[in-house]
Amino acid sequence: MPECSSDVEATSRNKAAPFSDKPLIVLRTANSMPGYEDLQKALLSLSTNSKAVVAENSGHYIMVDRPDLVITAIRKVVEAAQHHTKLNH
Repeated sequence: MPECSSDVEATSRNKAAPFSDKPLIVLRTANSMPGYEDLQKALLSLSTNSKAVVAENSGHYIMVDRPDLVITAIRKVVEAAQHHTKLNH
């Protein structure tokens, strides 16, 4: 987590929404560890076109426990990027 936090800080330093309106979906577990909420908020602030998705019934490895959510998130990001549209909230 420290490496991820420092990467987000470096990317967003002195910039509001450095990814502009590029679509971004942040997947998280229902029971986030302490400190993760701040990181998730920081990740969401990288884009003005971002969305948080809670992975119910999943542990830390969402891609193993809920691959359906990962696949859906990827498809939504690709579709929004291709059509220059906002993610549905």
